[in-house]
Amino acid sequence: MGYLGIQNYNPNSYRDIHLFNFHANSLFSNLTNRLFQGYYILTNQNNEFCSQSPIVIIIDDLFFEISTVQDEEISLTLNTVNLKSQINWNDENSYKWYKSGIKILDDLVGLEITSIKIIGLEYGEIGRAIHGILFDFIKENQNHQVLIRTNYDEISILPFNEDTSIEPKIILNCL
Repeated sequence: MGYLGIQNYNPNSYRDIHLFNFHANSLFSNLTNRLFQGYYILTNQNNEFCSQSPIVIIIDDLFFEISTVQDEEISLTLNTVNLKSQINWNDENSYKWYKSGIKILDDLVGLEITSIKIIGLEYGEIGRAIHGILFDFIKENQNHQVLIRTNYDEISILPFNEDTSIEPKIILNCL
């Protein structure tokens, strides 16, 4: 069994922002102007998004799985999760993959990705932290930025301009 009861899903986590950027660059290469085709999230029996599970982003028929296990760590895999396999995570909830339910992402399906960036936070003397992955889109001549943020052991999805983190941002380009 893999991470969170997902069969054969055992992602490597990154804490160093530069190593993660190198890894992300290798997976995201050649995706500029490719279509954001959708996403999958795990939901429980009440159709609630499970923020501790990976989110699967579909770009040009490739499935990118993004997850986190603890603060300042992030995992990124490609075509690893079998969305048809049963999730055996815990006894309190039953989980299934769902292809909708996060409005900000639903509104961007079918748009071209103009850039992907790795976002970090600068903590001064104590170092740097990985904060998430930023996807840029153009919709109706306006730039839309969506941050898939790692926060402790949870994933959150929000417009970049609504990110309330006060630490200075580190922005590393992937595309």
